[in-house]
Amino acid sequence: MRFVIGMICGIALTIGVAWVVDHSSDTVAEAKLVNWVQVEKSFSEARQNVMVQWRKLTG
Repeated sequence: MRFVIGMICGIALTIGVAWVVDHSSDTVAEAKLVNWVQVEKSFSEARQNVMVQWRKLTG
């Protein structure tokens, strides 16, 4: 159980640090670590797929 909690905390910390680094710079010309637009699109599609599958499962 500690391992799972550690993995979840590690993933959250990694994503959080990447977000802070990307949003702390004032210049737009600087290269970003993460393409947040693509992340949002992928997450949105994944969420929609989960919702469709859940509806199929629950009838």
